[in-house]
Amino acid sequence: MAQEQTNENNYVHYFKTAVALACIRSKPPGVSSRDYAENLCAQYRAAGDRWKQKYEEAERTILRLKQTQELQSSLNFSDLADLLPFVSFNNGPSQIQSEEPMQVDVEGSANQIKQNTDFLKSFLMLKQLKRELPHKITVDNTVHSTLLDSLYLVTKSIYQEEGVSIPIIRSSFQVISHLSAVMNKNFPLVEIQKLVQTVLERALESKTFERKQRKELILSLSEFLTPQTRHIVLDSSVAAVESFSAHLRTVNESETPLNTQKYENIYYVFDLLQIVLENYRSQSDNNSQKRNFSHDADFQTLEILNQVAERLDKCVLYISDIFPLFVCKIWLMKDNFLLNLR
Repeated sequence: MAQEQTNENNYVHYFKTAVALACIRSKPPGVSSRDYAENLCAQYRAAGDRWKQKYEEAERTILRLKQTQELQSSLNFSDLADLLPFVSFNNGPSQIQSEEPMQVDVEGSANQIKQNTDFLKSFLMLKQLKRELPHKITVDNTVHSTLLDSLYLVTKSIYQEEGVSIPIIRSSFQVISHLSAVMNKNFPLVEIQKLVQTVLERALESKTFERKQRKELILSLSEFLTPQTRHIVLDSSVAAVESFSAHLRTVNESETPLNTQKYENIYYVFDLLQIVLENYRSQSDNNSQKRNFSHDADFQTLEILNQVAERLDKCVLYISDIFPLFVCKIWLMKDNFLLNLR
């Protein structure tokens, strides 16, 4: 085993030496060896990025074809064709037309997100109309792949601040939220959590998004207030408040400058947190009006909100005299909703 490891290390050393010699021999005059090597590395990385992009485009092309095939196989009748946002059919057999002409090479994340959203809307409409799609297993796989692709594209566009419109993002969130009711087992909660955290982080820190965009982006997370995803929005919102509270403590105890932009944006998170807590209270009120309702869910809600109250209490330590507005916002938020639920 040790001999094999030694041989492997020798091969790596020989390979590096061979590459170095090849670089030296091919180096043009007037260019330093370091600059030439860095230029080669940059070209290699750029080529790798291009192939990665082509691979992702090919994957999305296959996904579009699967989406079209699945809906086409179940829409060989004209009564529903014009109702679906993704495809409509002419009178001729197997003639597919999208609401906007579907292209294989879609430019920009916005169009790709919209196409995914339209397909998922069509799937949900068929579910609502109780139309069973043939080849259920392949349909479920396509829906799951489309959902993952949408989550990836939205998370990437927000992280890289590509400027995808808020209405397109919000529409995608709405459809994803509806899917949570029909995909109990395969619903990707981990990816949803990553998306929610990315939205909050970028909206709080970004210098590219305008103020209105930051507010709308944060509040768009209210679309995820379903039984499956509501806890993610609640936990992530409180975590954002905790993180900024830690920043305020650092400002109070050292010469660290206050992040004024984040201080402004954190109040949009408070608005989101209020919406989430109102949703919990509304659900609790609805449950209490049911005759045969078990109070376990109410107790569970109270336990969750008590934990939130404890986390918010810790946020105000050492900063109540320095940032009274921030502290008052936390106290009002905590007391209003907990007292109304008791």
